[in-house]
Amino acid sequence: METFSSRLRWALQQKGISQSDLARAIGVNRAAINYWIKGKTKEVEGTNLAKAANVLGVTPLWLMTGKGPTESKQTADIYWPSNTTTGPEPTGLVPLISWVQAGAFCTAPDLFQPGDAESWLPSFKKMGPHAYALRVVGDSMTSPNGATSSYPEGSIIFVDPDRALTNGCPVVARIHEDEAATFKIYSTDAGRHFLRPLNPQYPTIEMTDDMHICGVVVGVWRDV
Repeated sequence: METFSSRLRWALQQKGISQSDLARAIGVNRAAINYWIKGKTKEVEGTNLAKAANVLGVTPLWLMTGKGPTESKQTADIYWPSNTTTGPEPTGLVPLISWVQAGAFCTAPDLFQPGDAESWLPSFKKMGPHAYALRVVGDSMTSPNGATSSYPEGSIIFVDPDRALTNGCPVVARIHEDEAATFKIYSTDAGRHFLRPLNPQYPTIEMTDDMHICGVVVGVWRDV
């Protein structure tokens, strides 16, 4: 299945739904789906791609490029929880980048190029033009008491550099200029600023002038 149209035909067959069913589900006309099937459309707009993948039970990345896992096995608090409930409208795609890229992105966001992303993920929250996603590494932000505000390894967080910083919000920050970014809770106390982990096995970091907040975490995509 080397083309978008072949992957779409396969997914329709596996799901057992017609082109008309898919058109109604994502809010486009039947002719648009027919164009996709015939390969007349080489790229599908981010919103429709996200909707189609959600209905078909596949990942947007696989449907568009053939890369990555086929079946969608993830959900998120900013994504539709299932195909049977009403969710927010997707607003577009954000790049999934590395932590090293995030550190550089912190002070030079306009240097990022579309081809630099590992993949592009659909977003269902309105975010600024410099928003991006990161895959959580390690367990420093995994809460040991099972709290809902926990980010286990492998989760994907969505970061908005244009979101206002508030006390207690999760953030991505760059501690040293030559290092990758880190993920912590931002807090203030008596005029001092800290980066706190959710896992108490890791130390709290007091911020200095050479540290930078790269963006506020506004959503998470977790394995289920």
